[in-house]
Amino acid sequence: MATGSSVYLDRIDDWDAGHAIDGLISEQSIGFFCTKHDLYAWLQLEFSTTLTVEHLSIVMRSDCCAERFSNVGIYVGNQPATYGKVSRNQRCTYYEGPAQLGETVELGCDTPVSGQYVIIQIVHLYSEHMQVNEVSVCGYEGRYIALLST
Repeated sequence: MATGSSVYLDRIDDWDAGHAIDGLISEQSIGFFCTKHDLYAWLQLEFSTTLTVEHLSIVMRSDCCAERFSNVGIYVGNQPATYGKVSRNQRCTYYEGPAQLGETVELGCDTPVSGQYVIIQIVHLYSEHMQVNEVSVCGYEGRYIALLST
C-alpha cells in the first residue's frame, strides 16, 4: 500500500500515492503521485511483512518539474511516516539531485536495511511538492531476492 503526506489539490483520482505503484508510467500531467507544498513531503510504501531493502528505482515525470526531486532521504524501518517531521527509521540512502525529466533515479542502500515501511522523503527545510511517476523496490524476505511491489 502507498500513502503520501498529502494529495495535490485533494484530487485523489489524478495524484494519489497509489499511482506511484500502479505499474504505469504516465505521459500526462495526471496519473502520478504529487503532494501539496508540504514540509518534509513524503511517499510511504507499506509492505505486509518485513523486507530487507537493497535498491530502489524511482521514475520521474517526463513533462515537468523533475528538479523538485532533490534532497531526498530514503528510510526503511517499522515506524510509519509522521507529518511535518523527518522519518525516525534508518536511512537507506540520500539523493542530492536534482532529478532530470523522465529520469529513472537508481538508488542503492548504503547497507541493506530491514523494515515494513519504505519512506521516500524530501528532507530540506522548505516546503515543496513531491512528484513521483513510479517506484520499484528491490529487496528480499528471508533469503529470496525479488522485485517487490505492494
